[in-house]
Amino acid sequence: MEPDLEQALHWYRRAAEEDNPEAMYRLGRCYERGQGVEQDWVQAAAWYQKAAEGGSLAGMGSLAWCYEHGRGVEKTLEESTRWYKRGAEAGGPRCMCDYGLHLLHGVGAERRPEEGVEWLLQAEEQEYPYAIFVLGWCSEMGEGLPQDWGKAVERYQRAADLGEAAAMKSLGLCYENGTGVTRDPERAVEWYEKAAQLGHASAMCCLGFCYKDGVGVPKDEKKAAELGIKPLAKIVSYADASQAPKDFPTTPALAAKKALKKAGLSPADIDYWEINEAFSVVGIVNTRLLDIDKDRLNIFGGGVSLGHPLGASGARILVTLLTVLQRKGARTGCAAVCNGGGGASATVIERI
Repeated sequence: MEPDLEQALHWYRRAAEEDNPEAMYRLGRCYERGQGVEQDWVQAAAWYQKAAEGGSLAGMGSLAWCYEHGRGVEKTLEESTRWYKRGAEAGGPRCMCDYGLHLLHGVGAERRPEEGVEWLLQAEEQEYPYAIFVLGWCSEMGEGLPQDWGKAVERYQRAADLGEAAAMKSLGLCYENGTGVTRDPERAVEWYEKAAQLGHASAMCCLGFCYKDGVGVPKDEKKAAELGIKPLAKIVSYADASQAPKDFPTTPALAAKKALKKAGLSPADIDYWEINEAFSVVGIVNTRLLDIDKDRLNIFGGGVSLGHPLGASGARILVTLLTVLQRKGARTGCAAVCNGGGGASATVIERI
């Protein structure tokens, strides 16, 4: 049978009219995700409230999250903690985990690390992945538990095996730095890649550093050939530049000029440019400073239209530049990005 959201909503509403808490929770999820209805956080929170009051553990956890993040209701950490506590006392592993986290860090309640860990341990007994990950962090940092790298890695591994992306990233760090395990950069990259595929932004950033520095990844033609990897382009040169923080919008031009000088090129030699639009003015001012044709800059859209992903803007503009060169049959490109604090980086590439 094909999925039918309209029929699903119909029966959820019928069940909710009969005071079924699970149906109320399901309706909340539909409004949260915009499934079969227009996304509406106020409606979602209202249904979660009814589900929670009816005893739904999932409803309690979702309502607590809404209060914690101010989605559909006014942000109230004390109310969030109250619902997490109620769900935890009723036996919900998600609520046990999040209530434990609130006590661990003093969010919406007095900071009580030992009691927080006790709730996290109860969630761990129910194999709740995020709780296992947090306990690994507690073992790593000596927060509420004795510091023990062996225990930390063991818990990160368990949580990662259960599909927890944050644990995969932490496990990658352990292998990259040799903390609690024998250093193994290739395994680090494997775990970063798994976490990145699940959308973990910090893991994406770690993976970017590994590729930038050639840590745990193939970086020569022989290895690439062994793995059947065909290079798309080669890095000709790269450079960093900096100036006063207030002048950060113009720093990409400085970094680009340094990278071009290293490559023995001028701005006129570059076929296409990608300059990250932290703000619209960045693209405009650097076009003028480099004296380049605006028709050769961000031709598939810049950060304002495509997005400015946290920790991944450099990766985004480079991949876009590769696509531009490929589709236009062009050869050389330059990508530049500014960062907070007045710095900027630029890379010159050549399509193979």
